[in-house]
Amino acid sequence: MGNSYTSANGLHNLYKGIASAGVPGYASVTTNAVTKGGYKLQQHAADAGSTSNKLGELLAAGNAWHAVVLQEQSQIPGFINADPLQWNQSLSGVQSLDARIAALGAHTVLMMTWGRRNGDSNYEGLFPTYKAMQALLTQGYEQYAIQSSTAERTLYVAPVGRAFERIYDQIVDHGEDPQAADSLFARLYTNDGSHPSQLGSTLTGMVIYATITGRDPALTDWPTTGDLSTDDLNTLRDVTRAVVLDPPFVPMELPTGPTNAYPWLLSWGKAAPPSVIDDVEISSSLERPTALIETPESAITALDIGLVHGEEKDPGSGRVVIAKGGGLIVNGPTTVGVSGHGLFQQLGGEFVTQSLTLAKSANSTGRYELIGGALDTQSLAAGGGDWALHMSGGSLRVTQVNFSWTQHGGTWWISDDRPKVTQQGDYTLESGATLRFALTVLTPTDPAPALDVHGAVSLKGTLAITLSEAITKGPIHTRDLIVADSIDHQGATNELPAGIETIVDDTDDGRVVLRITVGTTEPLADPGPDPELNPDPEPDPELNPDPAPTVDAGSGGSSGGGCRTAHGAMPSVLPWLAVLAIVCLTRRRRKNVFWPSR
Repeated sequence: MGNSYTSANGLHNLYKGIASAGVPGYASVTTNAVTKGGYKLQQHAADAGSTSNKLGELLAAGNAWHAVVLQEQSQIPGFINADPLQWNQSLSGVQSLDARIAALGAHTVLMMTWGRRNGDSNYEGLFPTYKAMQALLTQGYEQYAIQSSTAERTLYVAPVGRAFERIYDQIVDHGEDPQAADSLFARLYTNDGSHPSQLGSTLTGMVIYATITGRDPALTDWPTTGDLSTDDLNTLRDVTRAVVLDPPFVPMELPTGPTNAYPWLLSWGKAAPPSVIDDVEISSSLERPTALIETPESAITALDIGLVHGEEKDPGSGRVVIAKGGGLIVNGPTTVGVSGHGLFQQLGGEFVTQSLTLAKSANSTGRYELIGGALDTQSLAAGGGDWALHMSGGSLRVTQVNFSWTQHGGTWWISDDRPKVTQQGDYTLESGATLRFALTVLTPTDPAPALDVHGAVSLKGTLAITLSEAITKGPIHTRDLIVADSIDHQGATNELPAGIETIVDDTDDGRVVLRITVGTTEPLADPGPDPELNPDPEPDPELNPDPAPTVDAGSGGSSGGGCRTAHGAMPSVLPWLAVLAIVCLTRRRRKNVFWPSR
């Protein structure tokens, strides 16, 4: 309900179109509208008290609405400081309507409107520019929600005004004029600079849809008709995602404590109660649940995000977000997009899972966004659906990857104290991203190569190597870092210890290897007899004054490593036999000893 801002372009029908296209679990979508030009919410509240008018009938007991959207007259929310009397009358209207809506079990959604394109000349001192007016409207609507919510019930804000403002700011950031007639911002308005154009109403419908359902308008084929260009449509979808769906989620600070700003945003404790330690499913064919992990949570056995639901096999959707300070351990597999639509966003914290599969079935979608924090898993796999791994920050440790991918940021850690990493498919390290090898073990169990890529490697980011003291001060040897079908490292930035250089060479099986040489201690060859133990290699005449006789095969004589005698000489040298044996044994044991340099 509202006025000409909501009646323009049939906003309620626009919402019906996107909700019908985007929410599989909705068997049907029914919308209605009560709008009067210039009407205030206080006036709508008065009308709601009588069943003799349309609004009273729609809000009468027995009606089953999922959500009711309220839009105030275009200036009043901005009077929060300048005209508190009129603003408080508006607040009373919000609270009166919310009481009726709550009785029907429906959500109350406040549609934050947009500032006028050039400010408001009727209130030039209060709203001199678009930005000044938008700031006050934003404050006014957020205070409506805060002052009307309780510990038991929350009023939600659909931030349409913020979406208009984001487009304005993007144009300014590009050094262009948002007020230019052909700019996207100017085209959100009709010629009066106040009411929304078809483009503006389409953006409004998307923001309301995302606010109520938690779903991404980009995952629908709506709108299918109209004059929207592909670029304009994609921008509207991106802006909607940014102002509603993208974390971090700022809670509303109520007198009773913080509360989530959207109905689909759940704490992990509500999404996966502590009693659940086995398989956890995050999915719905209605509003998409978003499970927010803000603290370290108890380990679970398996995690599935996005499944099909009901006899109709409606594809469900679900999302998990790990914030800074959060943590989760999955002792078994994690699947993002089992048979529906799954999204996992990691902003920080730590996520450890045995395996991570994206878009398991043919009709599923699965996306993992590593923005911050640490992801540690044995395997990364892509199924038969529409999958994506987007790493823009954080750190990754993984043993096996079964798909081609591009690293846009963050650090991929590969260390020799774990099994070597196998990559099936091409790997690209973009500028701003780091591939770091941590070599710590002098004799690794699986020494070469550290990264085995069955595809092409392109290194445009930072190639970093960390060496332990045991390696830098140990024997000189080579380490194979990467073996691949081809390696392009001309654009890489090397972050290597002093004196270390990378070498690219061919392998015997027609592949390419990138290796380094490490160590400082060279092994020596066999030093031969020690002169202190045997200064004169000639026979000692005191031990064997007579020439050594020739011993034939039947004489019973023997020879042993240069310690040779004859039966006839044995009686005369018996007292020296022990000394001679020691000398001979010492020489034999030293033959294979390498003496390190000092």
